[in-house]
Amino acid sequence: MRNWPVAKARITAIDRELRRARWSLAGFGKYYLPDYVFLTFEYQVSKVPHTNQFVVLCNPQERFWGDVAVSDEELKGEAVMVHYDPENPGDSVPVDKTWHEMPIWKLG
Repeated sequence: MRNWPVAKARITAIDRELRRARWSLAGFGKYYLPDYVFLTFEYQVSKVPHTNQFVVLCNPQERFWGDVAVSDEELKGEAVMVHYDPENPGDSVPVDKTWHEMPIWKLG
C-alpha cells in the first residue's frame, strides 16, 4: 500500500457512534467502550469519482468527540490524503495513521 499512488480526498459524511460506560459482569466496576467516528470520503482517479470510508477510534477516557470539532459540518470538505490501488482505484486507505491525533482503522 505504501507504494500505491496518492490522491487528495474530501470528507463528505460523518457518522458518530458514541458508547457509554458499562458495568463489568464480574463486578469489577465500569469499563469503557471506545467511541467510533465513521468518515466517508471521495476522491478522483483519472476523473472517475470513488467513495470509501474509514473509522476513527476515540478513547472516551482520554478524548471525546467534542475535542475534535464543534459540529460535523465543520469537518465536511476537510482534505485527507489517501493511497489507492492502481489496479482497483476504489480500494484506498488514508496516508496518515491518525486523524486529529486519533487512530484510524481502515474500513472500506
